[in-house]
Amino acid sequence: MNLVLGAFPPELGPWLENPPVGWKAFVIGIGGLEAGLSAQTLVQRNSCERVLFIGTCGSFDLKKYPLGSIVEVREAISKSLGEATGDSHRPSEEIIQWNQGWTLGGFPLVRAVCPPAMTHSETAARELSSFGEVEHLETASVFAACAHSKIPATACLAVSNAVGPEGHPQWEQQHHQVMQGLRSELLKRLV
Repeated sequence: MNLVLGAFPPELGPWLENPPVGWKAFVIGIGGLEAGLSAQTLVQRNSCERVLFIGTCGSFDLKKYPLGSIVEVREAISKSLGEATGDSHRPSEEIIQWNQGWTLGGFPLVRAVCPPAMTHSETAARELSSFGEVEHLETASVFAACAHSKIPATACLAVSNAVGPEGHPQWEQQHHQVMQGLRSELLKRLV
């Protein structure tokens, strides 16, 4: 059995009640801390071979990754604006980067920057963009939880917004549509 995870119910949509054959679907919560703890608990309680995390993300470059495009996260890095600007310091011993453990293939592979909160300023978006192509809150935590349990994980995300001041309004307008598109594309690969 495999697990497909989403941060909140609209991401999984009809898969909550009727997941693809061979998969169980679970909501793990919004934000890195809750998502990571929930993912680890679910992986430990459910004997699974692999994990697929799905959701939406912000693009640092809409020309390269436009609204509605689908990406697969090859690497997730936990990074804050303070670190990007040099105003904060993390101990060098802390693990802040995790790689995917398996791939669906066929989607552009990206690096996801995973800050503690959504970036709403152009300056912050510029600073964080040097660390990856998309922004997503939960992927690093999910990858970390799965790595700890030695379960391969990947994440497929639909671009719903630009990272920056217009991000949240764009996300509100695009979320439902891009998630439908993502689930439709994934269903072809998961069955």
